[in-house]
Order: sequence, then C-alpha cells, then structure tokens
Amino acid sequence: MLSLTLLGSGTSVPSARRRAPAHLVQHGETSLLVDCGSGATHGLARAGLALDRLGGLVLTHLHPDHTGDLVSLLFALSNPVGPQRAGELPIWGPEGAAKLLEGLRGVYGRWVEPRGGPPALGALADGASFALGELSVQAFSVVHMKGSFALRFEAGGRTICFSGDSGPCPGLERAAQGADLFLCECASRAGDTYKGHMTPADVGRCATAAGCREVVLTHLYDGSDERATLDGVREHFTGPVRLGEDGLRIELG
Repeated sequence: MLSLTLLGSGTSVPSARRRAPAHLVQHGETSLLVDCGSGATHGLARAGLALDRLGGLVLTHLHPDHTGDLVSLLFALSNPVGPQRAGELPIWGPEGAAKLLEGLRGVYGRWVEPRGGPPALGALADGASFALGELSVQAFSVVHMKGSFALRFEAGGRTICFSGDSGPCPGLERAAQGADLFLCECASRAGDTYKGHMTPADVGRCATAAGCREVVLTHLYDGSDERATLDGVREHFTGPVRLGEDGLRIELG
C-alpha cells in the first residue's frame, strides 16, 4: 500500500502548529523521507519509523527550510546509541547537494559520518527517475529556485505527486498528471502572490488540468484564512481538497 505522512506542513517561519517541510512516502517496507526541514528527524520518530528502517532521503531543492535537519539526521545516524543501519543512506538531490554534504563534513567531521557508511548521493534531473524497492520516483523541473523539482511517486498502481516549492509551470502539471493524490504547496495565501509559489487558484487550476483525484495543501503559513484558501482551490477543482496537518497519514489502498 502506498502511503504519505506529513511530518512538517509549514514553512521557514516558526509555528506551534506546523513544522518545517518534511514528508514520508512509504510502500511496504520501503520508506523515503522527502525533504528534511527542521524537526524532520523527530518527526520520523513520532511517525513510528526508526532510522535503521529509513530507506533514503530526497531533497526537492536546497532552501534551508527543506534541508535544515539534514545535519541532525546525519548526527543521529552516527550516534552509537541509535539503531545501526545495514548500509549507507541513499540521498538524492539537485546540483549543489554534494557541496552541502561536503560543507557539513568540513564543519562537523566524524560527527556527521553515519556508522553505516557515508551517504550515497544521487543527482536529480528533469525527467530522470530512480527506484527504491518497488517505489518509483521521477523528478520534474519546476519554477522556484535553480535546481527545484516536483516529484512523482508510483507503486502498486497508485501515484502521489509532491510539488516541492513551485510556481505554476508545465513541469508541475506534467508531474501531477493523473495523480491519485496531489500534495501541493500553497504558500501564496488568497489575495497574495509570492514569486515561485502557488496561490489557491493556481493549485486548483493545476489539479484540474492534470486530472488529479485529490488535493492536500502543504507549506502553509499561520494566520492565513483557511476557508478562503480552500474556497480558492475549489473554484477551479471539483475533487476533494483539504489542508495538510503535521501527522496526517493518507493511505492509498
């Protein structure tokens, strides 16, 4: 069964309700952490996943709110008290991810060297895919910062699309084609427009054009008008839509 757990549905702005961006995609015994914002490592524990069962990590882009807990994850994997991984942790990311890891090693040395071996780094590219167990992952370039990707996850005949951070663009629509679940950022609140981010109307139009079945909104700021946000999506999309919340788990049976 393909499932999605929202570990962090918020932004870089601290919130008592929402942690920074991080999500967990699972299929059978395969578990993939998608982005690693502040609090992601403890979010995995709250979701009941020990680090020795984490299959890999993929970073949609390198903004700090999506990568801030990477050092905590690597530090935890180096701790002799924690669970021992059988091998290195695969990490996929955009151009610059290798430099980020090298920088962390330059500052922290052996404290960020997992006991299972150094991370195995794979590069994301537009249209390229990789597999983890029976989970297939494909990347699509989107409009945000240089090296930003939406991700499409497929397993067991089901599909999840995660927008990453993105504004409206053809790449995002391609990634979301026919998705059973479209997890889409909605950082631009109703009435506002933040460059490189989606408004509620943008989300609704993209979901309809792509033929998605259900929409869940993430990357949400506190203080936004939740009813206006949902109504803005529903003006352009007739399927189910809801606000993401930390800890929300969705199973696609």
